Amino acid sequence: MAEQSAGVAVGDRDRGLTEQVPPPSRGAHDRSRDEADRPARRSRGRRPPGAGAARGRGWPATVLLIGLPLLGAGVDEAFGPGVGLLFAVCAVLGCAGAAALVGRAGWWWVVPAGPPVVLAATAVAELLANAGKYRDARSVATGAARWTITGFPVMVVALGAALAVVLVRIGRGRGHHHG
Repeated sequence: MAEQSAGVAVGDRDRGLTEQVPPPSRGAHDRSRDEADRPARRSRGRRPPGAGAARGRGWPATVLLIGLPLLGAGVDEAFGPGVGLLFAVCAVLGCAGAAALVGRAGWWWVVPAGPPVVLAATAVAELLANAGKYRDARSVATGAARWTITGFPVMVVALGAALAVVLVRIGRGRGHHHG
């Protein structure tokens, strides 16, 4: 049996006969359509100018978002009876700073991350500083309820700070486009 493919040898394998067949010629209509599609194909994978400006800022934003609240919680636990004002300030600055660092594509994870980060940093600091106090599941559950209730105002302010940064950045972006 004979096999055929564009620009490849074809022939009868049983007899060892092969010959080179050129690829089928393309009509002017096919070429013009391909040439018209070529710029569209090239641009599909490319980003518009300036779109990559915020690319690569995810790691610094993550460190800021998580690191500042953990630092504040650790210092507050070391020098006082639980997390306090330094923790709150660090959590708010961490959330706002992370929202300022990332681009529009990063806002979806930075803005809602504030409350869980606040809760996690509070829990980690409290569990590490008072490990003897949380020996069973019931005491951990009671502590978690208390951390959620006392941390709620910090969560709201951190979320509000991140949203404020996003809104300011959106407002600035609109102002640059019109002027």
